[in-house]
Amino acid sequence: MYQQPAAYPPTDSAEVEAVNVFEGLIDSNIVKSYLHTRDKIPNYDGYIELVDSEGISLGFIFVQIKKLDDNELSPPKYAKCEMSFLNFCKKTNPPMIFVGVDTKNKIAYWEEINVDFIAKYGKDDQKTITLNFQQENKVDGKQKEYMAKWKAIIENQKNKLSLFDSIKEQKEILEKTYLFSSLA
Repeated sequence: MYQQPAAYPPTDSAEVEAVNVFEGLIDSNIVKSYLHTRDKIPNYDGYIELVDSEGISLGFIFVQIKKLDDNELSPPKYAKCEMSFLNFCKKTNPPMIFVGVDTKNKIAYWEEINVDFIAKYGKDDQKTITLNFQQENKVDGKQKEYMAKWKAIIENQKNKLSLFDSIKEQKEILEKTYLFSSLA
């Protein structure tokens, strides 16, 4: 008996549209996008690279993009954010943002997913959480505040990485000091 070939997933068109809308809203002079559609990579859809006015890289942010359900636009939220994604964010080194795209009104909302966010909202016994987007974290093709916030995310990550060795060394010294003082 003849079987039909595999079909595209039901979310294919929505995912492609969400990425296309997002890329149309960002300032491509400052934000270089490397986003994938129709891929099998779990947990992220690619990354964005911020550059300065001379085109020199400032750093990268991983991106996960989802289309927002038309019933979840006021206020904007994404009700199916999987804990497996949050667990991935705990283990990855580059900063991560989750972007929810309102394809109907051509607005994208974003949230940085970091250890503080996960500690506040993620519970081990949950399978999904609802991401409630803040109005100030939007990309609408007009305002450009998101670029300064994304640059701050990159700078924060760079600072953490550059301080890691000295903090580790200080921790070891404190541990040795505590060990010796407790033996005396």
